[in-house]
Amino acid sequence: MLRENGGTSIAEAERFYHKAAQAIEMKQYDYAIGLFKSALGLDPDFAKAWDGLKVARVKKFESLSTPQRMFKGIIVMIQAFLYEKLRKWEQAADKYEDLFAIVPPQAPILPHLGDAYRQMGLISQAIKTYQLVLTLDKDNLYTLKRLGDIYLELENMKEAKHYYEKFIVLKPDDVQISRELKNLDALLTIDKGKWEEETTFIEKTADKQKEREKAEELEMIEQKAGRATKKKEPLDITAEDIDIEASLKQAATYLDQNRIDDATNEYKKIIGIDSNNVRAHQALGEIYMRERFFEEAIKEYERVVELDPTKQSLLNTLANLYIRKGEVNKAIEKYEQIISLDPENAATHRVLGDFYLKQGNKEKAISLYEKATELDPGNPTIHRLLGDIYLEKGELDKGITAYEKQSELEPDKPDVQEKLGDLYLQKENFEKAKEKYKKVLETNAGNENILKKLKEIDLKRFETIMRKCAEILKSQPDNSEVKERMEKARQDALNLKIQNCLERIQESPKNLTLRLELGKLYKEQGEVDKALAEFQASVNEPQVRRQSLYMLGVCFQERNMLDIAIKQFQKALAVNPGIMDNEAKEIHYQLGQLYEKMGKKDLALSEYKKIYEVDIVYKDIARKIEAAYKTSPKEQS
Repeated sequence: MLRENGGTSIAEAERFYHKAAQAIEMKQYDYAIGLFKSALGLDPDFAKAWDGLKVARVKKFESLSTPQRMFKGIIVMIQAFLYEKLRKWEQAADKYEDLFAIVPPQAPILPHLGDAYRQMGLISQAIKTYQLVLTLDKDNLYTLKRLGDIYLELENMKEAKHYYEKFIVLKPDDVQISRELKNLDALLTIDKGKWEEETTFIEKTADKQKEREKAEELEMIEQKAGRATKKKEPLDITAEDIDIEASLKQAATYLDQNRIDDATNEYKKIIGIDSNNVRAHQALGEIYMRERFFEEAIKEYERVVELDPTKQSLLNTLANLYIRKGEVNKAIEKYEQIISLDPENAATHRVLGDFYLKQGNKEKAISLYEKATELDPGNPTIHRLLGDIYLEKGELDKGITAYEKQSELEPDKPDVQEKLGDLYLQKENFEKAKEKYKKVLETNAGNENILKKLKEIDLKRFETIMRKCAEILKSQPDNSEVKERMEKARQDALNLKIQNCLERIQESPKNLTLRLELGKLYKEQGEVDKALAEFQASVNEPQVRRQSLYMLGVCFQERNMLDIAIKQFQKALAVNPGIMDNEAKEIHYQLGQLYEKMGKKDLALSEYKKIYEVDIVYKDIARKIEAAYKTSPKEQS
C-alpha cells in the first residue's frame, strides 16, 4: 500500500516504525525487523523504515566472529539463491538483505536483490540497489540493462537511453539493446516532432485569425462608407481542418497531462473523421506501445507505413514487435523493406542475416553478411559470423579469410588467434599454425593448452610426411628414397613423443600411467632395456597392472626368455581372472604361441581353446584348433 492510499495507513506505518525503534534499543532485533517490515507493507516508500530495517539487520549479526560471519553468510546466500530459483521473491529479498548485513555488499550478488525488489513491485528500491551495484562496478552489463529496462517501463525515455548507451559502449554487438536504442531515438524524435508541429500549427492559426479580423474590420469600414462590397473569398482553412488540427493539439495536451484515455479517444475521433491521418495513427500507436498493448500498436503502425512506406523507424519498431510475438517471417519482411529504403544500412543487413541464419538459410545469411562487411568493414562481429558459417559448410579457406579479417580488427583476442591456429593446423600449414599459437602466448604466456598444441605441431608434421610417403609407396613400392624419408619421419616422431612424455613425467613423477606410455614408446623404438625398466615401474599402478605385465611378457619373449615371459603373461591373467576381453584373448594367444615354440602342444592347445570357446573368429584361432583336432583325433574325447 502506497502513501497516497490514505492518512490512516501512514499513521499506522509511523506507529510500527516507532515501536521498531524501541525494539532496537531493547536489542530485540528480530522483533524490530518484523515491525519495520509491517511499516513498509503499509508504505513501501517509507525511507526511515528502510534505513531502520538495515540498522536492525546489521545489529542482529554484529556480534558474530569473522569465521561465524563467513559460515552464516554462505548459508544465507544459499537460502537466498534457492528462494530466488523458486520465485519466492519476498523470502529471497529477505535473505539477501540478511546477507548484506553480514558481509559487505558485493557487485556480483547485489543485482539479485534488485531483481527480487523488482519482482515484488518495489521499483524505487530496485533502482537504488542497481545504482549501488554501479558504484561498485560501473561496467556491470547486467545492471545497466536492468536499469534501462526499468526506466523504459516507467516511460522515462531519457534515463532508459542513458543506461542503454552505457551498455552498448561496453558491448557494441548486442542486437537487442541496439534495437531498443533505435526505438528510443524514434520515440524521442516523435515527441519532439509533435511539439514542433503543435507550435507551427498555433502560429499558423494565429496568423489566419489576424487576417480574418483585419478583413472584418475592412468590411465594417466599407459598410459605414456606404460603398458596395465585393463577396469575400474564403480563407484557405476549412471548418473540418480546424476541427482536426484542434483535436490533434488537444490530444497532445492530454498526453502532456498524462490523461492517456482522453488522448486515446481524441486520436480515435480524428481517425473517425480522417482515416488516412498519419499523425493520429502514429500517435495512437505510440500510446499503445507505452501502455504495452502491442497488438494494437502493430495495427496502428502498419496503417502508418501503409500510408507512408518511407518511415524506417516505424518499420524497425514493427520488426521488433513481430519478433516479440515470435512472427519472424513478418519481422524479416519489415527488415527487407528497410533495406529497400536504405540499401547502405549495414546494421539492418547484419540483423536480417542473423534471422536467416536462425532459419537455416545459410546462403541468404552469407549474402547479407558479405554486404554488411562491405558497408561496415570495421565490424569484427560480422567477420566472425561469416567465419562460423563457412566452417559449418566445410569451406575452410573462406572461413580462414573471414577470421583473419576479424583478427586484424581484434589483434588482442586470443580466442581468434587460437581458432586460426587450429584451422591452419587442419590445413597442414604448420608454420602459420605456429605463428597464431605464439600470438596467443603473447597475451597469455602460461596457456597450457596452447603450449601443448605447439608441441603437437611437429608431431603432426612428421605424421603428415609418413602418410604422404605411404601413399606414394602404394604406387612405387620399391622407391628407396621415399622409404628412407618415411623411416626418418617415424624416428623423429618417436623421439618427439618420448621427449614430450619425459617432460610430462617430470611434471607428474608419481603418474605411473605415463611410465607405461613411455615404455611402449621405447619398445617401438627398439630400446627394450629402457622399455622393461618403465614397465617394471608402471606395474605398481593397479589401473594399468595387467597391461604392464603383458608388455613385460612381450619384451622377455623378444629377448627369447620364454619361461620369464610365460610367468608375466600368467600374472597378467591373474589380475582380472574370469574376464575374457580382447586384452585377455591376446595374452592367451601369446601364451599359446610360446608353448608351441617350446614344443608344448597340449598346453598351447589349452590356451587356444580358451579363446575358441568365446570368440571363434579371433585371429587364426579356428584354423589352429581345427588343425590340432585333425592331427590328433583323440583330443575330441
